[in-house]
Amino acid sequence: MLERIVDLIRTGHRFLVTMHRRPDGDALGASLALAEALREMGKEVLHYNPDPPPYNVRWLPGCEALSCTVPTEARFDASFVCDTPSLERLGPAFPRDGRAGCLVNIDHHEVSRPYGDLKLIDTQAAAAGVLVFRLLQALEHPISHAVAHALYASILTDTGSFRYDSTDPEALHVTGELIAAGVRPWEIASRIYESQPAARVRLLAKVLDTLEVAFDGRWGSLTVTNAMLDAAGASRDMLDGFVNHARAVDGVEVAALFVEEAAGERWKVSFRSRGHYDLTALGKRLGGKGSPNAASVVLTGTLPEVKERVSQAVAQLFGVPASAVA
Repeated sequence: MLERIVDLIRTGHRFLVTMHRRPDGDALGASLALAEALREMGKEVLHYNPDPPPYNVRWLPGCEALSCTVPTEARFDASFVCDTPSLERLGPAFPRDGRAGCLVNIDHHEVSRPYGDLKLIDTQAAAAGVLVFRLLQALEHPISHAVAHALYASILTDTGSFRYDSTDPEALHVTGELIAAGVRPWEIASRIYESQPAARVRLLAKVLDTLEVAFDGRWGSLTVTNAMLDAAGASRDMLDGFVNHARAVDGVEVAALFVEEAAGERWKVSFRSRGHYDLTALGKRLGGKGSPNAASVVLTGTLPEVKERVSQAVAQLFGVPASAVA
């Protein structure tokens, strides 16, 4: 399959590169690296996503060339979709009428029905950026300064700064190659993690005050309301990583972040696990999506109603009788 993708790139000229909406560091980094490398090869590239990049990675080279739409008359030899488990998570302007050309799926998520005419999927890969690196190696394309920075940001963010179990020998080998290509690890880590807007710090102070711990200390949660966002002058892209503060509480095995959506009466709930409890079933039980260490769902109702539904599902995860849930 990799050889077919290589041939497609070598023979094609006009490409679309995209990723899931509200992109994280991996989706953005992997797609930026691919788009930039294709341009370096002399290809015509449209890099599409309707949502702005997160505040902490929008400095990466190539972000200034992101397009928030796709011209209705545009046609492509191929479209590359990075780090996106399902086509439903793409932006509304993604061409679905044949104009996309050959659809290439580059991803490391485990899904039941992978899409795409060609697929570069490896659920053991630490990040989508690792797969893009493999593709560029197969193309024998040298790693430029811009590509190296994008790939490093991809791997750094998706491995939790190399703390998660997904940090395997290949991930460390690739990052070693990127450092050899000119990446300065502290510079990137500092810009991603230690250059926070004051509004985010003010918001975090408010959110930490909502901490709740339950189920004998195994469960922790935090809450973000529209009122908190407004009072802090913060934007929603500043919420990345907040759930980890609940998971960082000693003894907490599963954590959640409840985020009120702009319209109110709807809450996005993001879950994280330390690894002892598989969240796959939890996400599906609540009508959302789940993987072993992360899950998410959008629920309608007041905050107490939503928390009650989540509490019942978490009780089942922990093997606690429903009657014992307060």
